[in-house]
Amino acid sequence: MSIDAILKRYIANPFLINGLKFDLRVYVAVTSYDPLRIYLFHDGLVRFCTEKYSTSKSALQNPFSHLTNYSINKKNAAAFQQNQDDAQADEVHALSSSKWSLQMLFKYLRDQGKAHELENFQQALEDLIVKTLVAVEDKIASVASGSTSRRNGFELKQFTGIPD
Repeated sequence: MSIDAILKRYIANPFLINGLKFDLRVYVAVTSYDPLRIYLFHDGLVRFCTEKYSTSKSALQNPFSHLTNYSINKKNAAAFQQNQDDAQADEVHALSSSKWSLQMLFKYLRDQGKAHELENFQQALEDLIVKTLVAVEDKIASVASGSTSRRNGFELKQFTGIPD
């Protein structure tokens, strides 16, 4: 019996930046499952909610503070207003933007004195990706073994998650 499923768990106490919930999207190229060969793209996407995170009863229905999906947050017009008179408008806009690159997140964490936490986070992220692909390695390798062109191809995988 084959079951397709997506496993999700709501993270009630997420890691926040400036009070905002965010998720990470990283990309991986898999060039082989036997042996497993993975290439992690060292940049990715960080998507922020556009309103401060809160678990108060009134805030639980606010998609702008709980959902990181850009197609939802782009409807929050108040979040995208920028004060053009501010001499630091570009920096303020970057810090309030609903999208960062993964490298921008890493720079922010280093600038905040969280280099050790960043190292732990990067290692945990790599471990999660490897463990996920190892979990499906045998099944995919057996399916791919019948393919005559398996040496000339690759797969791009996307991993999205919310740090806690």
